[in-house]
Amino acid sequence: MTNPKTATLRSPSPPSELRDELQFVDGLLHWVTPSGRRKRGPIGAPTASSTGKVYMRFGYKGRLYYVHNVVVWMLTGEWVECDHEDGDGTNNLASNL
Repeated sequence: MTNPKTATLRSPSPPSELRDELQFVDGLLHWVTPSGRRKRGPIGAPTASSTGKVYMRFGYKGRLYYVHNVVVWMLTGEWVECDHEDGDGTNNLASNL
């Protein structure tokens, strides 16, 4: 079983309904309808990976996801491994993934 505290591609792809709950604007994910724990503003918290590189990560239905992987999934429909062209794990502009 996948450790829910680990956000990697070994985790299953996000549920399809997540696509309807998020919007991608200028390299940032936002909830379409903020409420309760879903605050207004960008989604994700900087988190150091096992390699020490910092990425943005957020939780949904008990699982953690890296923002850059979700962005690529939203744009392409495929759950694939990607990284940042400029090496900045917090720069999630489509042109940087």
